[in-house]
Amino acid sequence: MVNELFTPEQLKELQDISKLKGEEQNKKFNEFLKKCTPEQVEALKHQYGGNECPFCLIKDGKLKSSILYRDEKVMVVFDINPASKGHVLIIPLDHEGSIIRSKNYREIMEVVQKVAQAAMDILKVDSINILVGDGANAGQKVAHGYVHVIPRSENDKINLNWEKMDISEKESEKLIKDFSEKLKAVKKIEIKPVKIVKKIKGVKFGERIP
Repeated sequence: MVNELFTPEQLKELQDISKLKGEEQNKKFNEFLKKCTPEQVEALKHQYGGNECPFCLIKDGKLKSSILYRDEKVMVVFDINPASKGHVLIIPLDHEGSIIRSKNYREIMEVVQKVAQAAMDILKVDSINILVGDGANAGQKVAHGYVHVIPRSENDKINLNWEKMDISEKESEKLIKDFSEKLKAVKKIEIKPVKIVKKIKGVKFGERIP
């Protein structure tokens, strides 16, 4: 079906795209789709299951990558454009656009901690960056949440500095108020003071009180 709808030149372009990896493949494939007719787009979606996410393709074994670790919730792979030696991505298996809002956030971050500790041990470094770019404005390039673990060393070429933003005293006071109010909801359990009773009439020492 696909072969009948596409010109030899288009099929050659598709073949070249299939040889690419990761984000580069995703970018080129999306550019290719923009030049296709609606019928061609539907044919490709049917052919590839509508799954254009490179991380999902890796998970399903349709895109070659070295999976360093995998469990029922998360996989770990090397970044194809590493900032440093040992730069890895922690990727949830479920296709979710956000790490922060992920239903498996706790499990993801537990793996992040173990991966970071392993990287520090293997590379003999004492510094590491754990980065989450949640959303396009935060640098997220794939519509599938992920976490960077980037080992750091002295005099490396990584630059995470930013210019200080001026915030007025009035804005600061409002932010303090808004954050304080919002974070009250984070407190799940209210701990009340417990009154210590040394002696209870009719109860022997050591006897359990329901």
